[in-house]
Amino acid sequence: MNDTEVRDYFQDLYQLGSDSSASLEEKIEQAITIGRDRLDVDYGVLSYTGSGDYEVIGSTIKSGDYSEGSVHELDTTWCRHVVDDREMLMIANASESAYSEDIARDVTGLQCYIGAPIEVDGDIYGTLCFSGEQPRPADFGSNEQHFVELLTRWIGYEIERTRHYRALDAQ
Repeated sequence: MNDTEVRDYFQDLYQLGSDSSASLEEKIEQAITIGRDRLDVDYGVLSYTGSGDYEVIGSTIKSGDYSEGSVHELDTTWCRHVVDDREMLMIANASESAYSEDIARDVTGLQCYIGAPIEVDGDIYGTLCFSGEQPRPADFGSNEQHFVELLTRWIGYEIERTRHYRALDAQ
C-alpha cells in the first residue's frame, strides 16, 4: 500500500467523524460501506452479540442472509472467534489457513475475513467485519488492520456516546 492509499484511508475516517448532522445509523452505514470498498471485499457487517446470538445491526448486504435485522447462531460465524478472543481475526484464504475446517467456512461460504470487536462501556458489544466469497490474493496488511481497528473504535465510541446522550435525555 502506498502513501496515497494510506492518506485516503485516514481521509475517509476524518470525514466520517466530522459529519455531525448524520444519525448513528447513517454513520454506521457509511463506515461499513467505506470499509468494504477500501478493503476491496464483498461485504461489510456490524453485529450485536451481547445476547449470545449474531444480530446484524448494519450491513452492505441488502437482502437475504446477513442483511440488516437478521439473526444467526453466533457459533456458526467467523465472528465467534473475535468475540471469544476479544481481538481481531484475519483470514485471507480460509481453505489454506488454520481455519480450513471451521464450521463458519461451510455455513457462511466466506473465504476471506477480517473482523474486530466493538467495545462499548468496557463490554464487547459485537463485531465489525469485512468478508468475501473469494480468497484474497494476499494477507491483510498492517495499514488495513489499523484501518479496521480505528473503524471499530470509532463505531464503539459513537454507540457509547449515543447511549449516554439518550440516558441524559431520559432524565
